[in-house]
Amino acid sequence: MKISSSLIIQFIRLFDNHKIMEIALKTGFLKRKKGVLPSTILKVFTLGLLNIPHPSLSQIASKCEDFQGDLTISKEAIHKRLEKSSLLLQEVFKYIMQQAMNKVIPVKTAAILTQFKDVKVCDSTKVTLPDKLVDIYPGLGGRNAKSSLKIQGVYSLISSGFSSIELTKAPGADTTYTDDLLSLVDKGELLITDLGYFDKTFFQNLSDKGSYYLSRIKKNSVVYVEKAEQLTKADVTDLLKGAVVDTEIFLGISYKKQLKCRLVAVRLPEKVVNQRRRKANQKAKAKGKQLSDKETELLAWNIVITNTTKEQLSAEAACDLYRAM
Repeated sequence: MKISSSLIIQFIRLFDNHKIMEIALKTGFLKRKKGVLPSTILKVFTLGLLNIPHPSLSQIASKCEDFQGDLTISKEAIHKRLEKSSLLLQEVFKYIMQQAMNKVIPVKTAAILTQFKDVKVCDSTKVTLPDKLVDIYPGLGGRNAKSSLKIQGVYSLISSGFSSIELTKAPGADTTYTDDLLSLVDKGELLITDLGYFDKTFFQNLSDKGSYYLSRIKKNSVVYVEKAEQLTKADVTDLLKGAVVDTEIFLGISYKKQLKCRLVAVRLPEKVVNQRRRKANQKAKAKGKQLSDKETELLAWNIVITNTTKEQLSAEAACDLYRAM
């Protein structure tokens, strides 16, 4: 696995942060100055074990000694400290998440979140497992691991912690989790999801429940707008005029139930637009393809859909908030 230099620099800065020592004292990990340091545990479990999918206690102990030159520690000692180490890592993760949110979401946008009962972000990740677990957790097939699972996590931006973490089978789209997700979002709460959970029925069910959603829009979505009291089919790119777009749309084909929502778009700075287009063009060229005019135009915008009102979230605030994904 390749690690970018910028990521390593961020970790180094974190390791030198006195906040880690505060967290170690708070969690009971650090009771005496001798032994393995909290920064060592952090380094080992974030960078040291990246290329070791199923580390043994002996390997963890060895990595700790590598990172902390004057340390001698046995696998038995590591085993005794696993529970405290786990708690330390959880609290450090919460701290990192909060710091990341502070950087991503402007203070002005963060302040208006208090109008919601809670603001939750849902996402998933896949984890490779030993082959012997294939009967319980089958893999994705092909060249993928024989066994793997998917972790569905729901994170609260208000309480800065996970409100739900579930282990599910890896095969299948994230939309298969929307029924469970619906039960995890209460009335008055705002849910932010990526395209993996994009489902018009799910969004409608959230609205019917009195909950709110914020999501990107699929490129192939069928969009209608109301003109002269009639619904007219429109291309998303036709709606992208000016620097900010905030308009009511209807998602879905005309002979089925459509989803009424806000389409919100903010044009990105030209420097960012050029970077996005350059990367997209390189990626398309590597596959022997060429970006269409529509794809090129969409790269210039942050576009989301939501059922919040303009009074609750302005166009700029909605796009700023989605960056939490």
